[in-house]
Amino acid sequence: MKKSADYIEMFNKANQFVKQFSETVTLENEEVFEVGTWNGDKYTHKDLEKIVENFDKLKDEVKPPVKLGHREHQDMLKEEGMPAGGWVTKLKLVGYKIVANISNVPKKIYELIKNKAYRRKSA
Repeated sequence: MKKSADYIEMFNKANQFVKQFSETVTLENEEVFEVGTWNGDKYTHKDLEKIVENFDKLKDEVKPPVKLGHREHQDMLKEEGMPAGGWVTKLKLVGYKIVANISNVPKKIYELIKNKAYRRKSA
């Protein structure tokens, strides 16, 4: 039979887990793309303007999730019980770069990004 101290410890651990993954933040003005050649395709300033324009037209219908890496199956996120690394809510063109606002970023991922664990971001 478990002692009440065991139940309290289990409750505290569960609370920590929920808190760690339920706390989210919004990242603003994160650089995600820029003019240049990517995967053999050339992107001009005009292309970036069109990307932002199309995002604005479709943002209420298409809700792009943030992934960690380029793999189709997001094993790391799934293992942690997270549906996504966040959700892109806004794109804007700043000079020759696209910057994004990303909502509902789990605090754990936010801290990794801010501490430069992910040195590059890729659209």
